[in-house]
Amino acid sequence: MERAFDTAAAMKLLSEGLLKENPSNPNVPMWTVEDFDQEPRGLRHSRETWEKHPLYKRVGKKGLWSKPYENPLEAFRGLTQSQIREKLKPKEIEAENIVDDPITKMKEDKTNG
Repeated sequence: MERAFDTAAAMKLLSEGLLKENPSNPNVPMWTVEDFDQEPRGLRHSRETWEKHPLYKRVGKKGLWSKPYENPLEAFRGLTQSQIREKLKPKEIEAENIVDDPITKMKEDKTNG
């Protein structure tokens, strides 16, 4: 089971939505990068509520509200569907065949030392 606030899983979900077909209109994706240009209503409401709180005058914009909202999909702006697919493709890992054989190591140590 994944954690509720797993940042990597959330980013994967958001970026895959750029490629996924919209069920009501298959010609357009579920969402676009521009849909995330403004901060979500819930986040805006929470920030505005905090700014009205009496402690705000003492604490100010620390913690969660210290940074301005940034579009989480900004890295995909201006890319085509095929470029997004290429960017989301898992990177291939080059495997090295490392054999840790203690007998071979002992023979090498005897010949070198």
